[in-house]
Amino acid sequence: MMEIIITAKTLEEAQEKAILELGSTEFEIEVIEMPKKGILGFGTTLGKYKMTYDEKPDHNIEKYLEKILESIGAVNYKINIESDEHSIAILIKSEELDEILKSNIEFVDSVQLILALSVNKLCGKHYKVTFNINDYKEKNVARLESLAVRMAVQVSKTHKKVTLNPMNAYQRRIIHAKLQDFKNISTYSIGEEPNRKIVIASQTPAFSQPKSNNNSNYKKPNNSGFKPNNTPKPFNGDSTTPKPFNGEKINNISKPNNNNYKKPYNNNNKPYNNQNKTVNNNANTTAKTQENTQNNNETVRLMTEFGEKKNETK
Repeated sequence: MMEIIITAKTLEEAQEKAILELGSTEFEIEVIEMPKKGILGFGTTLGKYKMTYDEKPDHNIEKYLEKILESIGAVNYKINIESDEHSIAILIKSEELDEILKSNIEFVDSVQLILALSVNKLCGKHYKVTFNINDYKEKNVARLESLAVRMAVQVSKTHKKVTLNPMNAYQRRIIHAKLQDFKNISTYSIGEEPNRKIVIASQTPAFSQPKSNNNSNYKKPNNSGFKPNNTPKPFNGDSTTPKPFNGEKINNISKPNNNNYKKPYNNNNKPYNNQNKTVNNNANTTAKTQENTQNNNETVRLMTEFGEKKNETK
């Protein structure tokens, strides 16, 4: 309850003054002091009346908004205020304010905050105050939701998180609410007010193999695309020449890795292989044996001749 004191000569005059000041007829009158008539015009005193009423902030809000709009150069506008016991809704219609909102998108939220603080302090109770200009809030919600979806699609394709520009709590709630059911997308806030920002991130890795047990033909992608199954591995940059077993070629004959390999002919067109080597080794051994036998026979012959000569001397 609010009250004011009015002085007047009569009760009727006090009521008229209260109506003009309060802008309403809903108030109670209490006489504090009755007016007194003096003698010959001297000693006359006015009466005092206390007016008690329920504070309705509509009138004060309208006056306050008129001052704000005049300060920013608005002339043609219409103010509509609807209120009840718990809330106050304020709507302004003006084509002039569209241009102001384009350059100052925070104007509506700032005025709403100031009005809410002022009204609640003046009335001594809490009101939920909403302020809107030319349905700006509805347009702003649509713009923020469109931005959220566009950024979420980009993150889903690139798997790289996106950080939006700083927003107030109301705008951040719009983004979070729009993307809370978006598939494989998460949102969170970073930073401190008034520079708090929203981050939109992907919940899936950048390259994930599809989960399918029946897709037996799936090939893992690499930097050069899919690799065909029957493509031979290139050797020395030549994709038409198959790679030999040990990496070298002898007279266009690939050298196999086995024990039965025989070397080709040498420069004298004489074959040499493991079998020929064995025959040559056996021949050399036989020749050496014969030579040793001859040497032994010659030694025996010389010793015999030496013994015969010694006996003849005796």
